[in-house]
Amino acid sequence: MLYLKLMSNQDLPDSDAAHDFSLVQIADEEQLDFVRETVSSGGQCPDSIMVKAVINGPSRTREIHLTGNAYVLNAQGKTIASRASY
Repeated sequence: MLYLKLMSNQDLPDSDAAHDFSLVQIADEEQLDFVRETVSSGGQCPDSIMVKAVINGPSRTREIHLTGNAYVLNAQGKTIASRASY
């Protein structure tokens, strides 16, 4: 069992207790990937890069666009990986 800790885009350090976050449970049979995707602006502005977490399981796929940093936690709550939102 793993957990994905998704930090909000608040202008606070991730270590600040007031910083909002969400936890997403990742089951043992699921796989987590971080994917960069280019979002076209249609020529008006430069294209932007977004990062999303993709959780693939046997019966469903979940995609979550990162608005802040993301941390992968093991079952004991220890951070084992991290990803910035850019």
